[in-house]
Amino acid sequence: MLRAVGRAFSAMITAFFLALLALDLYIVVQTLAFHNPSPSVLGWRQLVISSGSMEPAISVGDLILVRRQPAYHEGEVVTYRLPDGAYITHRIIARTGGQFILQGDANNTADEPVDPSDVLGRVERVIPRVGNFILWLKTTPGMICIILAGFLSIQLPRWLSCGRPEPPGGRPAQKRVYRGGEFVEPPPEKRVYHAGEPFGGPPQ
Repeated sequence: MLRAVGRAFSAMITAFFLALLALDLYIVVQTLAFHNPSPSVLGWRQLVISSGSMEPAISVGDLILVRRQPAYHEGEVVTYRLPDGAYITHRIIARTGGQFILQGDANNTADEPVDPSDVLGRVERVIPRVGNFILWLKTTPGMICIILAGFLSIQLPRWLSCGRPEPPGGRPAQKRVYRGGEFVEPPPEKRVYHAGEPFGGPPQ
């Protein structure tokens, strides 16, 4: 039973690390080959905040999850893309002439008007202080650690159970003995019972 649970747990951990590695590789390829540092995955984007313009709601180093919406409204925090490819996450404070006016909560002035087509999505989740770790996972050392963690999740249960096979009936496995130049299985254990001793007593 415990071994079955261990195998199931190991399979879940392995699947998690493989999915994480695949996502990491996808983001790296999109960034290097297509110059898209924040590709959409199932309609979601992940971004790491690098400035304090949205303090105290969103801080430097926070990870935000952004999702495109059919419409955006005043008061919502959205992420939009500048012509140079940079991403800005600010709050919509007004709409005029078919364009959005945005401003950071900690800023004193508003941004230049933003066309709705440049808005990537609304901020749906803010995960504090994990952004730097996510950025590190995208580096070469981070990817190596993901691969090593996945390898260990597969091999560690095997190493722990090595040399301890579970015999039929759940009894402890008998150790093999070295005889005649090779390892052989020991003979079946003999039990001697005496008069008056209950059946199943200790071997003599």
